[in-house]
Amino acid sequence: MHLAPRKNVGKERLMRRAMAVAVAAAVWLAQANPICPSCGREASTEDAKVCGHCQTAFPKQEPKEEARPAVAANPAAVELAGEGDAFAALKLEFDVAKKLDAQGSTDDSARRPNYAFFHYRNVLAMAPLAKIADEAMRETLASGVRRTHQEVTRFSEKCPVCKGARTFVQKAPDVGQNVGRIGARDWLKKKVPCPLCEAKGSIPGFRNYASMTRFFAEGRREFDTSHQVAGDRKVGYAWVPSAIADGLNARERALVASAYGAPCPKCGWTGLEVCQSCKGEGVQKCKATGCKDGFVESAAKSGLGGSSVGRGGRGGRGGQQQQQKKEVSPCGTCGGTTYVKCDACAGARLQSCRKCNGEGLAPQCTRCNGTGLSSCRKCAGSGRWRRPGLKNEEEECPECRGLGEVSCQGCNGIGRRTGGF
Repeated sequence: MHLAPRKNVGKERLMRRAMAVAVAAAVWLAQANPICPSCGREASTEDAKVCGHCQTAFPKQEPKEEARPAVAANPAAVELAGEGDAFAALKLEFDVAKKLDAQGSTDDSARRPNYAFFHYRNVLAMAPLAKIADEAMRETLASGVRRTHQEVTRFSEKCPVCKGARTFVQKAPDVGQNVGRIGARDWLKKKVPCPLCEAKGSIPGFRNYASMTRFFAEGRREFDTSHQVAGDRKVGYAWVPSAIADGLNARERALVASAYGAPCPKCGWTGLEVCQSCKGEGVQKCKATGCKDGFVESAAKSGLGGSSVGRGGRGGRGGQQQQQKKEVSPCGTCGGTTYVKCDACAGARLQSCRKCNGEGLAPQCTRCNGTGLSSCRKCAGSGRWRRPGLKNEEEECPECRGLGEVSCQGCNGIGRRTGGF
């Protein structure tokens, strides 16, 4: 009586297991490397085009959907909305930055990202005065700073091995082969895709440090000159129209100055320094075990060498010596180039500035914690002051104008320790 139910249960379990195996196999096949339709061998990589065994072309696979990184809003396509003199000044500065940025322009010579970078920073500095509270709009303004900074600092240099040709000639060095190699001798020279740049012809990274800092300095000089000609006032490292600057109190001045910031005394706005490991070259000599001139010894064979002169001064068949010939193959690390990308900077040539941790700004003032303000000593931060001789009457503190705060003397109200500006 109990046999039938047991058989049914067993069949159900087998069916469930078979379905689970089928689902797992389908998932595995979707993620595995392609299978050759001719010989049934699996490819070594996911993006293989032909079978490495029989050279049969693999069927085209649908590209996998990958999460796309969020693209920062284009400031050139954004229209700011607001009112007041401070907002009008901010919008004027923003329009200048957009013109210098000129995204989408076919004339690259008209673009001045090193100049636009400082104008975008000035826009951020004036944002507190214009009372821009919209988070999306503030992110749009900040994206201009990030993008122009990247354009000034990033650059793809020609590959030092292939010089942009994308191919490299592997040439086996003489490591004691005597006369030629034992075995095949038809590839003493072999043209292969450049192993260092992966046949791209260039290595993405950062600009040469000296040219990059000079590029930033030129942009800053032009930025300062344009505002001086306009008659603007300097507030920290920012510039504000004189009509607005005259009415700013200590708190508002500190908001503008601290929002703009001050350059790191070591890297000067860039946030980068020369890689200490490769000295800014981006590549290093290969140090793989056994690598000599880009090749390693893979085998050693013995064979008859040329004749040698014996003691009696006569050579001949008996004078032949047993000599060892060495087989070599390209180094698996450098591919015969003798160079590899620097481990410290991954070939980028520069690394984050250690003094500012890549921020590009001077360290925060420890006296005011980066606010640019300190408590007024005259009124003890109350904003009210009692004139000597008067017992009960208080008036606005003449030192802080009733704010209870004054510009920090340690950083001149910038919020960063720069030693003056």
